[in-house]
Amino acid sequence: MAKDPKKGKGSRSGPDPESMSKLISLLDAYRILRFEDFRWIDKTVNEKKLDPLFTKNDWKPVRKVLWKMATVPRDIMYVKTLQKIRSIVLFVGQTIFFGFFVILILSILGIPQMAIFAPYTLYLGIAAISSFLVTIVARPLIDGKISFTINKFYEEHPQRYEKHRAALKSFTQKQIDKFRSWAMSNPEDLEKNEMKLYNVDYSGIRIVKPVRRFRKFYVVKLKLE
Repeated sequence: MAKDPKKGKGSRSGPDPESMSKLISLLDAYRILRFEDFRWIDKTVNEKKLDPLFTKNDWKPVRKVLWKMATVPRDIMYVKTLQKIRSIVLFVGQTIFFGFFVILILSILGIPQMAIFAPYTLYLGIAAISSFLVTIVARPLIDGKISFTINKFYEEHPQRYEKHRAALKSFTQKQIDKFRSWAMSNPEDLEKNEMKLYNVDYSGIRIVKPVRRFRKFYVVKLKLE
């Protein structure tokens, strides 16, 4: 029997398996305070790509918990300052870098107005390369400082998100159960169901790849037997 190309892609016959796996991975990541952008789920849910396993009604309470967890508390407003510095550094660096290449291209094309920059080409090139290197180095440094500051705050206030973490574990397990139940009836639509999880205290999964030095998450699959 020919496979329905629409099946498993968010049609009436079932959810998009890849999006469902990403959803579960994201919910699990929030349990360890690894906050990822969840706005893509808004679009996915609105397009009904996860129906009938995960609908708008399912998403509303989950989104509320994620939002509360990802919102930077007033206690660590220093993080917002770091985020602003990061945005400014990236903007200035990219502006200088691309500005130089615009000037260079226009000069090569023989635009008369660009002649004024000719004596400074070498210096502009050095500035452009320097700004590019600064953005490459500065971003991970600032991101690391932000992550360290947030993690330190949560370590000092573990009770603050215990309720949310417990709720997320329940949400995640529920989605695994529903996904697994659907997958067992539609194995042909689940050619690859690997998920990246930081926690493996769920039922209905099996570990495919353990945590390693340079991979801090487990690669798991649904148990379909």
